Amino acid sequence: MKNTLLVIVVIVVVSIGIAVNYFQFKRAIEEVPTKSEFRQLAWQFAMDIPKPTNAILTDVGVIQFLDNGFSISLDSADWKSEGLVLTGTLGNSTNLQVSSLTLKITAQKTMYSLHKEFMESESIYPSYLFIL
Repeated sequence: MKNTLLVIVVIVVVSIGIAVNYFQFKRAIEEVPTKSEFRQLAWQFAMDIPKPTNAILTDVGVIQFLDNGFSISLDSADWKSEGLVLTGTLGNSTNLQVSSLTLKITAQKTMYSLHKEFMESESIYPSYLFIL
């Protein structure tokens, strides 16, 4: 009688353990992010990576301030066959005389179009990370 009761208790405990593990496994599988959710998470991570802060927009007639005390105002911004043609004025509020100045200007797609391109691609790294 004792052996039968012990066998029944062991079977019940093992059955409960298997059932609990099954439901935990099932819940864990349901919580695994989909490919789209994973890509969105990768994009948010990429947005947290420090980027150059002296970025300007191609808005005409708007004074845009750079981190080093200079400002820039574009009179025109035209996309032509040879590339982006910018015409504007550079302001100097530092009260220091500048004898020569070199500007490095690069153009890239908007973040919205980069995000859309990244979400549709197979890459796990946003392409704009390699542009900077």
